[in-house]
Amino acid sequence: MTTNKKLIIFTHGTLGKILLETALLISGESKFNILTISNTGLDLKDAVKLLDSSFTDDEDVIVLTDFPGGSCFMASKIVSKTRKLYTICGVNLSMIISFITKQNSYTIDELNGVIKNDGHRAIDY
Repeated sequence: MTTNKKLIIFTHGTLGKILLETALLISGESKFNILTISNTGLDLKDAVKLLDSSFTDDEDVIVLTDFPGGSCFMASKIVSKTRKLYTICGVNLSMIISFITKQNSYTIDELNGVIKNDGHRAIDY
């Protein structure tokens, strides 16, 4: 089951970039549709614009943010009012590896749940 799925890792600073680099080292994968973006130097309005311009309407999008209530999370929730996307906060390596290795096995709705479960399992082991 393949669709045009995209993962956006939206974090403060370079956290998302570093997590993605590490996940790719662990997984050994090189083909993926993952974008890392940062809110560095942006106010909430500009963070919303950045996220909104980071995907097209033909992509099924999951956004991973670093923590609930932060500007990355808030921007994602604002964009989700006018465009379809899933937001999961508390990004960790397991979530990113889950997307990389399971994106072709699930619908976007199912993958959203799988990523949440895998991320939770990683912190509740």
